Amino acid sequence: LMPYFKRRDCAAADRVSQFIAISRSSANAIRTNYQREAAVLHCPIDVERFRKGAQSNKQDYYLLVSRLEKWKQVDYAIDAFNRLGLPLHIVGTGPEEKQLRSMARPNISFMGAVDDDVLIRSYGEARAVIFPPELEYGLVPLEAIAAGTPVIALGRGGVLETMVGTHDSRGRTPTAVLYPDPTAECMIAAISEFERTPFARQELLSHVASYGIAEFRSRLRSMVNEYLERGGISLDNCSRQDC
Repeated sequence: LMPYFKRRDCAAADRVSQFIAISRSSANAIRTNYQREAAVLHCPIDVERFRKGAQSNKQDYYLLVSRLEKWKQVDYAIDAFNRLGLPLHIVGTGPEEKQLRSMARPNISFMGAVDDDVLIRSYGEARAVIFPPELEYGLVPLEAIAAGTPVIALGRGGVLETMVGTHDSRGRTPTAVLYPDPTAECMIAAISEFERTPFARQELLSHVASYGIAEFRSRLRSMVNEYLERGGISLDNCSRQDC
């Protein structure tokens, strides 16, 4: 059935007036699969809600927030912390939970599903948030930064757009330690670098300010308005029925 579904999918894509992608990684996929260009508008987070975590006092543990599925690559993070013996709290559930629990040593705690208040407090208390997968975007690193906590992440995919690494070529203030390959060895080296690197909470909060909901709405409206004006329509002037 796949050839049929691909034809239907491409035919539907041909009817799209303007693609807006969540990241350059997504825009590249649209270009590869549909031969179309896409504008990029990063997804927002509720910055003010997660900023409450910055009021929490730091505790001596690292945090990993994820669905426990194979493609999230939590296994090599557990391997790394098994070797280091450092405390790691894992928030999330999923089909790989039993397997991951069987791998983990006593320094690793599985918190399961938690409510928003506990999640936000955990973000704020953690020394750093661990982000092991390669994703087109990734909200967890932004949520961590909004709570005043730096990130240790695989340096691929969307984090290259939202995070500033410690070796930034433009000399910007870092928000994360980025490592090159999804291996325990690379993560261990990144954690070692993190422990030698100072991060300022206020700098992290300043970095994430542009990813708020109000900013997203404004940019999306501008993008849609710009497209409509090419056709002689103004989003600001048209009626609900027209638009």
